[in-house]
Amino acid sequence: MRANALVVDDEVILLDLLENILEQNGYVVTRATDGDQAIKVLNAENFDLVITDLQMGQTSGFDVVRKAKDTSHKTIVMMITGCYEESCKSDAFHFGADYFLQKPFSISDLLERIQVQKLKGVTPSASPLETIQKAEEVSEIFPKCKAIAFPEQHYRML
Repeated sequence: MRANALVVDDEVILLDLLENILEQNGYVVTRATDGDQAIKVLNAENFDLVITDLQMGQTSGFDVVRKAKDTSHKTIVMMITGCYEESCKSDAFHFGADYFLQKPFSISDLLERIQVQKLKGVTPSASPLETIQKAEEVSEIFPKCKAIAFPEQHYRML
């Protein structure tokens, strides 16, 4: 089964790029061009991954992050923004973002961060078999990325 992703940004070019990249990596992508639209979509559907911009009008990326995590704590939520203030980053994490990427960003960094967040879904107490199975799931979603199975103590550091 393919994973679902919601991509939220008011820049259509970036939406097109993210949609293309995620679809190439096995995601079914839903798009939203502002925070209000994203909140409506999140009220109707659950997502495995949400990537949102910060500044998009009345409803900010912080609101999208909070709603995504309220809907499902298992959803991987990433914020992508041009904000370089430390408070933006700390606020993103405060509202529940799993990762914070500053624009401009590299596609490889984005895909690596998604893979790391997916691997974090394996608890430190997971058996070696569960860890290997999770790594195999990640490599199916990201066939171009090499899945890495970390020793148990490394999960605590991620």
